[in-house]
Amino acid sequence: MPLLSGAKGFVETLKACRVGLVFGLTGHTIMEVADELAKDGKIKSVYPRSELTGTYMAYGYNRVSGGAKSVCLWHVAGSTYAAPGVVSAKLDSVPLVVVCGNVTADCKGKLAFQETPVFEVFQPITKWAYRVERVDQLPWALHLAIYTASSGRPGPVVLDVPFDKFVDKAEMSIPEGPIEWVPPSGDPQAIKKACDILLAARKPILIAGGGVAIANAGYEAQRLAELLCMPIVTGWCSGKGVVSEEHPLCLGTLGGFGWRVANEFLSEADCWCAVGTTFSQVSMQDWSVKPPENLIHIDIDPSEFGKIYKPTLAILGDAKTVLRQMIEYLETRVEKRDFKEHPRYREIKERKDRWLEELDAKCASDAKPIDPYRVIKEINLALPPNGIVAGDAGNNGCFVLHVYKALKPRTVLVSQKGSALGFSFPAAIGAKLASPEAPVVAVEGDGAFHYNCTELATAVMEKIPVIVVVMNDGYYNANRQIANHLFEGRQVWTKLNNPDWVTLAKSFGAEGERVDDANSLREALKRALRSEVPYVIDAIIDRDVPAPVTGKLWKIRW
Repeated sequence: MPLLSGAKGFVETLKACRVGLVFGLTGHTIMEVADELAKDGKIKSVYPRSELTGTYMAYGYNRVSGGAKSVCLWHVAGSTYAAPGVVSAKLDSVPLVVVCGNVTADCKGKLAFQETPVFEVFQPITKWAYRVERVDQLPWALHLAIYTASSGRPGPVVLDVPFDKFVDKAEMSIPEGPIEWVPPSGDPQAIKKACDILLAARKPILIAGGGVAIANAGYEAQRLAELLCMPIVTGWCSGKGVVSEEHPLCLGTLGGFGWRVANEFLSEADCWCAVGTTFSQVSMQDWSVKPPENLIHIDIDPSEFGKIYKPTLAILGDAKTVLRQMIEYLETRVEKRDFKEHPRYREIKERKDRWLEELDAKCASDAKPIDPYRVIKEINLALPPNGIVAGDAGNNGCFVLHVYKALKPRTVLVSQKGSALGFSFPAAIGAKLASPEAPVVAVEGDGAFHYNCTELATAVMEKIPVIVVVMNDGYYNANRQIANHLFEGRQVWTKLNNPDWVTLAKSFGAEGERVDDANSLREALKRALRSEVPYVIDAIIDRDVPAPVTGKLWKIRW
């Protein structure tokens, strides 16, 4: 085995595991690795303006690329700033590897300069956390971290590395490649039973959650639905787009901010076939939606079975593999015909068409200030099918989920259960790095842009032409609207003091323009899409248009 420094072994392991990008921010505990990356020159590196936004970049990159294809490298003093991004990755099942340089091993427990209990802080909010104690452990730990983050139900992994382990040398074995993960199949008897339940149902429905997107099982979900003329509804975030929302059987997203037609068909169904879903509070409208007599739950994570709803039948396995097994069985039992010939199809189509007419009517306003529904409609019209939209927390993400029609998986990024403010712009940067041929738009409020506008510097330096549409209403408007409802209009901590966002963008070397007329949005988006540098559209919106609501909202809010 070769004698290598820890930093060299670390970089060689990254290459062996086919990691293409490192997000890092300088500090003395990780300088050895940064220098080794520069000398090696094989792995691209990007340095953001904070560990928080950099972790969101990795989230966006890995979610779009479908694995732990990037790694974060943070200096000890800033490592805990990554925590909201790590929590978001845990809640949203996104593969993430965060490596934190720490003080030297002999300083641990002595309140040394910048000493941070990295392992102790991150262990409760990760899929796996580990403190590296020996130099020769580094390749093994990193190799396992990348595998653990990406396999099974994905999630975040954090490594706590004393920086002397990067400096010191040892004989070490570099892996020959990434650990291969074989997706598990479902029990054959359970597959047969699930199919028989679906065949006996009069109004079955397929709930496609984020696990379908993770497993790249959109085709299989669509094929299963077509075999039975079964409506497809999706989880409110990561499931969006797993089947094109233009497909006749796809009724869009569930929940208070979703499509009413999806919620209606869910409540009327006599059988749920739920694949890779957590039955989230938002999708299930504060869990007021009750399951029918028959609930088939398919998931890679057995801890999800019975957590929210008790299934009639639980199948442990990979979404793609299990759906293929079900399709294979059903093809021997179902008459071969176009799903549009099924007796149920006419009702599905008519009700979906009525809903889309209603939705389109809500997006047609020419009012000034601009109606937020119209903003998302214009983004939808401007982007090609592979376009990616990142929505932020608050009303802005809700408008994205409600109005934007996703045609492909992994094209709508929203911080789901964490609902992290300031997520969308850095996540969009990561998405653009992962999919440079796709146009990427971040939709965020003016409040969120206060969190991350400094990343314009990163996007300009790295030549990442992301579009930022700032929904400018002068408030943390979701909270303003809640306060109006609950507290007779008294406002506390909601009003903003905004800069001139366009002037700010240009001071970084980006481009931009202010738009206060709905009919000017389309041309502004065309100019933004042609830009070779980041482009900020400061859209002046009507603050009194409430977030879209098509179902029950959480009782804690309303």
